[in-house]
Amino acid sequence: MFKSKPTIPKPEVIIESASQPTVSPFNPNEGRSAVVANVRYIDSRDQISIKVNDKAVTDFTFDTNTAKVTWVSLLRKGDNKIEITVSNATGSASASRIVKFE
Repeated sequence: MFKSKPTIPKPEVIIESASQPTVSPFNPNEGRSAVVANVRYIDSRDQISIKVNDKAVTDFTFDTNTAKVTWVSLLRKGDNKIEITVSNATGSASASRIVKFE
């Protein structure tokens, strides 16, 4: 029996924006940045993985109507690597960005 090709396209992800970091009034060595990513061919938040400086982020919002993923990244002084990976039955895609916090 022949296997049919998946009808779902491979997922796509683009980090649309990361806000200028703001300093925590309680800890000057900690910053926060609001991040927005666009995803395609993803149906649920279970298909999304987010990391900031190699630490998993689980507190994010996925709006299926707009296909946007939003979250607030906690940043340390210096360069911070933000990475989002999306997966479906066809494959996966990743996007990353460096956010500086000085």
